[in-house]
Amino acid sequence: MINIPNDVTDIEDGIFEKCSSLTSIEIPSGVTSIGDIAFFECTSLTSINIPDGVKSIGYGAFNGCYSLTSINIPDGITSIEERTFKYCSELISIEIPSGVTSIGDEAFDGCSSLPSIEIPSGVTSIGDGAFWGCTSLTNIEIPSSVISIGDNAFRSCTSLTSIVLSNGLTSIGINAFQECSSLTSIHIPTGVTSLGGGAFYCCYSLTSINIPDGVTSIGKSTFLGCTSLASIVLPNSVTNIGDYAFCECTSLVSINIPDGVISIGAYAFERCELLSNIKIPSSVESIGGNAFTDCNKITIYCGASAKPKGWDNSWVSSVYPCYWGIDDTNYLEQGGIIYVVKDGKAIATGWTNEIGSNAVIASKITINGNDYDVTCIGAWAFYRCTTLVNIEIPNTIAKIENRAFLGCTSLTKIIIPGSVSIIEEYTFSGCDALTIYCEAVKKPIGWVSTWNSSKRPVLWSGQWR
Repeated sequence: MINIPNDVTDIEDGIFEKCSSLTSIEIPSGVTSIGDIAFFECTSLTSINIPDGVKSIGYGAFNGCYSLTSINIPDGITSIEERTFKYCSELISIEIPSGVTSIGDEAFDGCSSLPSIEIPSGVTSIGDGAFWGCTSLTNIEIPSSVISIGDNAFRSCTSLTSIVLSNGLTSIGINAFQECSSLTSIHIPTGVTSLGGGAFYCCYSLTSINIPDGVTSIGKSTFLGCTSLASIVLPNSVTNIGDYAFCECTSLVSINIPDGVISIGAYAFERCELLSNIKIPSSVESIGGNAFTDCNKITIYCGASAKPKGWDNSWVSSVYPCYWGIDDTNYLEQGGIIYVVKDGKAIATGWTNEIGSNAVIASKITINGNDYDVTCIGAWAFYRCTTLVNIEIPNTIAKIENRAFLGCTSLTKIIIPGSVSIIEEYTFSGCDALTIYCEAVKKPIGWVSTWNSSKRPVLWSGQWR
């Protein structure tokens, strides 16, 4: 133990730095300041009482005090400086006084035993990496006085299940909540206009989040690896979707792209394996390479009449069905099925999450008061629609394009009306539970030889009716 003389008023910078055998110290009441890295890596120090007269604690003052379990901060302190308690991995409790207005960069970084902390109502900023690696922290409330949350502020807080953000907040930094793997939902206040890249990177348990109107950009890797996120609504204010923004959101089934979006980054939706459809408005001038790679269920509807020059040649795999020139006059979602009008006729082109187990393809649709006969089921239209058990095809259908029902593993029965004169290749491949009932007495000449490549049971007219 060290006794400091009573006439000492300042503890100088680094004076006890790396005193690794120091277990306790008594600071006299006359001390008003503790210098930078004053107790840096005093690895055996377990507790310390800071007198009420202390008005300032320097940066890194207790950085690396691994054995420190508790410490008091006097009311006169107005700022928690950067790295003050970094790597105090045994710290289990600390009270921040009400006069504190800022929490510095990496202030509590690596305080892995800290289960909770209250941020006073006067704090206006939370610095970069302030609570990075606080792996025991389960919940936290950000007061309305906080304007900004810094980069990496709560990164790797793996036990954090809930966080309350208040209305004063305007910006969330890069990687702010990266790897908060227990966080299930978060409400972003309406005042937030800046959402940093990687802000929710690898938040594996995140199922829902709102993006407020006013956010203009979804940054690089913002939601990368959010494998439980099923749906998200982007506000009309968004103009840019960054590289890898929704990459590996493997549970994502629906997302909208607002009309004002100008650019979509490379790999933006890579491996969104459950995304069955997406509309890309005509405002989009550029799309990066592999933006939709491994979106194996997707049908894409583009407002542009043809691929714009700014779209990378590898923006999408050539096997994914893509419809051009789509707008409100030729597109309709009805009964979980997406229809597109082309040359005065309607095509059943895809499906939405509302399709359910039993679906009916309409014989006629109405868009803006105009009626259109549904005459075709498009290529890959119901690809991997694994919820589909039964589907009814109307007698207005003349053509079923290639792979229309590929991978519909739950489909058990389908009746092909006599009106169907053309069926293309691999239409029912992977429909392992399917029995096919045909109104034709034998295979029409327009049905290619591989229409039933999986050799599912077929009953012709006269065999079943």
